[in-house]
Amino acid sequence: MRTQKLDCLVIGGGPGGATLALHLAQRGIGVALIDHGRAHYSGPFETVLASTKSTWQRMGLLETVKQGLAEDPLRHGAIWGSNELQWRQDEEAGLLLRRGVFDTALRATARSAGAEVYEACRAERGLRGWQLVSESGETILLQPTLLAYATGRAALPGLPKNQPVGPETTAVTVLGGPAPDDRGSAVVEAVRNGWIWTHVPDEGEASAAVLVDRELLKDRKAEDVIEEMFADASGPANRLRDWRVAHANDATMWNRGVAADCLLLGDAAATIDPLASQGVEKAVSAAEHASVCIVAALEHPEWWGRLRALHSRWEHGLQAAHSRSANAFYEVESRFAAEPFWQRRQVSAPDPTQLAGGQVLRRLATVQTARVLMRHGPRIIEVDGAVNEVTGEELARISRVPVAAVLGLFQEPVTLANAVSLAGKDPSLFVLTPHEVHEAIVQLHMRGWLIP
Repeated sequence: MRTQKLDCLVIGGGPGGATLALHLAQRGIGVALIDHGRAHYSGPFETVLASTKSTWQRMGLLETVKQGLAEDPLRHGAIWGSNELQWRQDEEAGLLLRRGVFDTALRATARSAGAEVYEACRAERGLRGWQLVSESGETILLQPTLLAYATGRAALPGLPKNQPVGPETTAVTVLGGPAPDDRGSAVVEAVRNGWIWTHVPDEGEASAAVLVDRELLKDRKAEDVIEEMFADASGPANRLRDWRVAHANDATMWNRGVAADCLLLGDAAATIDPLASQGVEKAVSAAEHASVCIVAALEHPEWWGRLRALHSRWEHGLQAAHSRSANAFYEVESRFAAEPFWQRRQVSAPDPTQLAGGQVLRRLATVQTARVLMRHGPRIIEVDGAVNEVTGEELARISRVPVAAVLGLFQEPVTLANAVSLAGKDPSLFVLTPHEVHEAIVQLHMRGWLIP
């Protein structure tokens, strides 16, 4: 048996895990990546927004990962909020991914950068490390300093339990023959019991991702439910012929929190509503942030617990941002407001950002100023900030606004308007606009750090 010591072991070879291994290898970190080789995807195609291309260009992905990645040739549209098909007017095309090909190419790029990549194999954790059998039949004992999971939605022993943050939902992938006139299009359509996102390439089969509440599938065959949904549709899904169910995935939004001894990233940490259609972008962005945390942990081992929590908060913050975008899109659809699927997605909670200027606020007693961790470019640094002593949550800045200075305005209960006025006399805050200070106070109120 060969023993290999390394800085970090990454479990899961999808976009998140492969990108993390790539980033670490590029920074000279000893990293190994394990992929079980049995991934299946919500569909053969995924789209990447044009706005993401500049980020991927900066990361070097567009130059190094060629396979499975091309300019999106599809015309995108929606039948949503009305019966009319509205085509999206994009100034710049996004990217079209062939997931299996793209993931394989990404792992190959990580290997070329110096990562050890083990494909089509599993590793078992023992007292001495992680034991696996390579493709050549060699038994290897991996002994990493740090561990990261990018295993998607899989439930694995030792990881925190998934905590749902939305309705229990299933995404069913359907493949079939499209109508000739639908070629070259991608259309998302709302129907009575859910929504359907149909990709129709210029050649080959079309794929339809059908999102439906799991409750509807409890006592009925998926094929019967989908047949009804296709009949309700008026877009490309209605015209699919000889279609068949390829597979079904859990599509519920959930998060896991902080793991005991490893960092969780991508869908292993927090999932987003498929309506965002940005799962790959989220995974790649999460990998970049995770790589910065892991490098910091190797330099400062005493920070490892705080860094895992820092990355977890980053994941949940991104999830919340995607959730707000998805909720706004769901609210546009009023044709089916009385249907259970759509009722479950109507968010009618009061908006906590609507604070009156005369609202008196005070600082939560468990929130204290302290030295906290913050990302600064490619590094994690320790700066003045604040921490919730009960939850352990650390916070340095809200946008450009230093949190410790804002909390200092609330040594005694004070109105929001007076606090903004006082900020103009504080050396740490007077260079900021009143609007920036106001928004920071609102965010601290939403977080529960400033209370009535």
